[in-house]
Amino acid sequence: MHSFSQHFAANQRQSQQPSLSPAMQRALHLLGLAQDELEREVADICDGNPLISQPPLWQRRRVGVSDWRDQLVSIPARQHLSEHLMGQLALLGLEQTRLDLAHAIIERMDPAGYLDAEDWRALSEGCPDAEETLRLIQELEPAGIAARSVSECFWLQLDVMERSQAIWRSLLSHLGDLTSCASSEFARRCGISQARLAKMMARLRQLDPTPGLQFDQAEPVGITPDLVLQENAAGELEVELANRTGARVEFEGSYRRWRQDYGHDSATMRFLSKAEDEAVWLRGALRQRGQTLLDVGRLIVRRQFRFVDEGELHLLPLTMRELAGQLNVHESTVSRAVAHKHILTRRGVIPLRRFFSTAVASEGRGSMPFSSQSVRAHIEQLIECEALPGSMSDAAIVKELGEVGVVIARRSVAKHRMQLGLSNARDRTRWAGYRA
Repeated sequence: MHSFSQHFAANQRQSQQPSLSPAMQRALHLLGLAQDELEREVADICDGNPLISQPPLWQRRRVGVSDWRDQLVSIPARQHLSEHLMGQLALLGLEQTRLDLAHAIIERMDPAGYLDAEDWRALSEGCPDAEETLRLIQELEPAGIAARSVSECFWLQLDVMERSQAIWRSLLSHLGDLTSCASSEFARRCGISQARLAKMMARLRQLDPTPGLQFDQAEPVGITPDLVLQENAAGELEVELANRTGARVEFEGSYRRWRQDYGHDSATMRFLSKAEDEAVWLRGALRQRGQTLLDVGRLIVRRQFRFVDEGELHLLPLTMRELAGQLNVHESTVSRAVAHKHILTRRGVIPLRRFFSTAVASEGRGSMPFSSQSVRAHIEQLIECEALPGSMSDAAIVKELGEVGVVIARRSVAKHRMQLGLSNARDRTRWAGYRA
């Protein structure tokens, strides 16, 4: 069980890290932008540079998509949880390396605001600043964010006085036993009376087990996809860019021969030379951005083609580190490439981040494990299709999952069920009786 005690230490370290040039930093910034943000930023650069011309937006849309206006898909318009957290971090004045680490942690959180334990182990391995950075994120709003378990999520939402009480540590450390034993036995394990347990459980009901989901409620807006997945003439799936931003950024015709114009003074020549450098950089950065998106999108589809065709139950394990290794790039590059990016498929517009999920131990499908997202989809389907309300208990779900090859503990089923916002079997039975 994760320890809830907070440890603080002051360390001095001296290390050598490769620094990025300003041009590379700007290129990475463009890679992390969503499509609409990219259009606006490129337009601003073109407006301030007399050597660059850019065609109207409608001319840059990808050829081959029938009526682009029909592809502007309506999805919830909200400030993403990651944007909300990064906005708070920006006010703290962190150094860039710490900010990059915080961004990597935030990008691995699921929509409910949880940080998967396997993701955390992989991220914190060999990183001395990881624990301190995680604690910094956990102090942000909403309370309970970046927890690695339901118990830790509740712990982060308790006030300072409650955290100082040993009985809260005891209750939360035994929280996984709550559904498997009577209240009297649970109180005995926690070392408290049943009356005290009732008050503490009433307090827990005031807390939010899924603090990240509050960012899902808002009015819908249009989203422009970055990639398009469609079949070619041979019936094979192909990934293409949804637009041609960058490919059509050209030099302004009237300025093509500015170096041969000897009428310019030295200040004008310096300005035009700088503008030319920026134009060359912009074309190269946009082309590199497009190629990176294509490389990431093609590898994702190659791995997750069954998910695209058949849905959530067939999502395979895939991590950003694994994809970065195949592309021979840094993991942060993949993180920027998938952040707020979408792909248009025959199943609709899908965020690229949704294709990633950690693995759950399994058997029965050779060496190919199930993804945690796929397991959650199985759990949700089993509960939705239960014969009677409450008949599909966590233990019954463990048994059903075992028959399809997923080896998982009952406590893990309870964790996934709570992340889905689904009640336990006893509560579902009770609420069905109330409705009747």
